[in-house]
Amino acid sequence: MNSLKKDYYFVYCDLLDFYSVKKNEVAFKEIEKEALDLFGNEPSIIWKIFNYYYLFKDKERLSELVGLCKLDSRSLVMKGMYCSLNGDESAMIDYYKQAIDTDPTYFKPYILLCEAYKEKDTKQYKIYLDKAIKVAPTYSDRFKTYRLLTLEQNKEELRVTKKLIKFDQY
Repeated sequence: MNSLKKDYYFVYCDLLDFYSVKKNEVAFKEIEKEALDLFGNEPSIIWKIFNYYYLFKDKERLSELVGLCKLDSRSLVMKGMYCSLNGDESAMIDYYKQAIDTDPTYFKPYILLCEAYKEKDTKQYKIYLDKAIKVAPTYSDRFKTYRLLTLEQNKEELRVTKKLIKFDQY
C-alpha cells in the first residue's frame, strides 16, 4: 500500500468499494484512515466512506463526514441522505434541490427526489423522473430509472422509459 503514489486516490476508492462489499470492517477502516490521511477531503474518497456508513446507519460517523464535505453537488446529496436518516424530509428535499442547482447534470439527486416524491406527490415525481431520464449520462443510469419505474408498475411511464433506453444501447 505504501508504494502507491499520493495522486492515485482512485485506487483507494476501489479498495474502499472492495472491502465494503466484502463487509470486512477492519480492512475497510484501515483503508479509510489511510485514504483520509493521504487525500484529506477528496470528494470521491468521502463519498465511498459515506456510502459505507450510510448502509449501517451510523449517524455519528455520517455527521463527521458531512462536516468534511465541500459545497459541491455530491456533498449536498450526502447531506440530504443524512437528513433522511434523521427523519428531516424537508431538509433532505432542500439539499437534493440545491445539488441540482449546483450541478444540473448530476444524476443522483433527480433519482433521490423521485423516490422522495413517489408516494406523496405524483406530479413532482413525474417532473423529476422526466428530468432524471434526460440527465442520465449512461445506459446504466437509465436502467436504474427503468428499475425504479418497474417497482411502480406504471405501464405508460414504462413505455416512455423503454423508448429512452433504446436511445443509448451502444
